[in-house]
Amino acid sequence: MLLGLEDQQIWQQCKRLLPVDAGAYGCALALDTVCYSLWIALLLLMVRYSSKWDNATKADTSNYKKLQI
Repeated sequence: MLLGLEDQQIWQQCKRLLPVDAGAYGCALALDTVCYSLWIALLLLMVRYSSKWDNATKADTSNYKKLQI
C-alpha cells in the first residue's frame, strides 16, 4: 500500500497518467531490472580500484581513512 492506495488503484493511476500498453510497461520493467543489476555489479567490481581512482583524481580521503577500523 502506497499513500493509502491499494496496488490496483496505483496501477490504474499509472495507466491513466502514462497511456502506454501493458507490454511496454513489462519491457521497461525488465530493462530497468537488467540495467540496475549491471550497475550494481559494476560498482561492486570497481571497489578494488578505488585507491587508484582516488589517486588519479587527487581525492582527499583523509577523513575516510580516519573512519576505517
